[in-house]
Amino acid sequence: MSRYLIRRLLWVFPTLLAIALFSFWISIEAPGDPVERMMQFSDDGTRASDQQRTAELKAQWRARLGLDKPLFYFSIQSASLPDTLYRITNEQQRAHLKMLARQKGDWSLIDSYFKALKKDPNALAILASEIEYKQWLKSSVSYPSSPKLSESISAIKNASGSFSRHLPKISFYGANNQFHFWLRRAIIGDFGYSYYDGESVSQKLWPKLRLSFILTATSLLFAFIISIPIGVYAASRPDGWFDHTSAVLLFMAYSLPTFFVGTLLLFTFSNPDVLYWFPESGLQNPVTFDPTGSLGEKLNHWIPHLILPFITFSYGSLAYLSRITRSSVAEETSKDYILTARSKGLSENKILWKHALRNALLPLITVVGQLFPIAIGGSVIIETIFSLPGIGWEAYRAVMNYDYPVIVAIFTLGGFLTVIGYITADLLYAWADPRIRFNE
Repeated sequence: MSRYLIRRLLWVFPTLLAIALFSFWISIEAPGDPVERMMQFSDDGTRASDQQRTAELKAQWRARLGLDKPLFYFSIQSASLPDTLYRITNEQQRAHLKMLARQKGDWSLIDSYFKALKKDPNALAILASEIEYKQWLKSSVSYPSSPKLSESISAIKNASGSFSRHLPKISFYGANNQFHFWLRRAIIGDFGYSYYDGESVSQKLWPKLRLSFILTATSLLFAFIISIPIGVYAASRPDGWFDHTSAVLLFMAYSLPTFFVGTLLLFTFSNPDVLYWFPESGLQNPVTFDPTGSLGEKLNHWIPHLILPFITFSYGSLAYLSRITRSSVAEETSKDYILTARSKGLSENKILWKHALRNALLPLITVVGQLFPIAIGGSVIIETIFSLPGIGWEAYRAVMNYDYPVIVAIFTLGGFLTVIGYITADLLYAWADPRIRFNE
């Protein structure tokens, strides 16, 4: 078992690295300029519209976000391109220079042209927007430019294409790159700053993740406590009235969508015109909640807000878990070791609960292994309906507001928790069924 656990832990690292690479790729390909988005907020979190948006402020945010570094540990590109092209912060200008360099293959000419282009703001705005060579030729002819710029444009037009543009080049940057900077922060739980309000992503997500995990864990625990006895009792009396009745009732409940049940509960038990037993939304009432109160007082305030989400999250699992328990226990009771136990005179309850149930736990353990990722993805609808400030509600807000740092952080956490869930399930498999030998 220890050897298997070590092997699985070793496989965790390449798996998490693949998740990190994909998350980083999402953050890089996200539309919009992160610097422009972050410049909406000053260091104290207030709007920066009253401040002068200077080059120093842009450089400050680029350094804070790690955008002043090369993209990865190495790059494979055309030999006509320099390995310092990442220093050009404007994406449109960078694409324009790439086009010219790939067309001619002589970076010295392109560099001279770009230096002259930057001295003419009007030409920079018009010519640097072209990323097609033929269109650039037309624009450069019709545009009245300075002598130095005209000379640089003529030199590019008259240059013959260098063969280097057809050759690849590998450039190495070491650890001073954007991915290393992002990964080093992600390992300690720092995923940057929100595009929506400028707040630290980690400060936004950790309290919400804790709430979602507690709600998910307690709901599944309650579902297990209710469904396992139902499944075992139904398996002990197959095709009896309890077996048929429980199957019909539970599958009727299971067929109702989560959003319908949640809305129905709100309309019935949080409606002043029907039954106003529970608060309709949120985790706490900002008027009556006392943040300085004791833990018991806080729980007394929070529990009424969580009862309806708790029921909504639990009911759908009851039919699924109870029928899995029923089929697994029924299969185990037909095996030889159960017949042997009965022949020894063991009581039926001891046979069912001590022998048959333990060997029938493997399908249920699979559900336990999915507890961690369910806490991320399974609570989106419920938390949105009840306006609970959990990770699902935050994911919904991030998608609606195009808050890509938050989306990437939730995706990364979901992948990490999925890996942890699978390892936990493997360990529980060996505990539940000693016949499983991972080392063989």
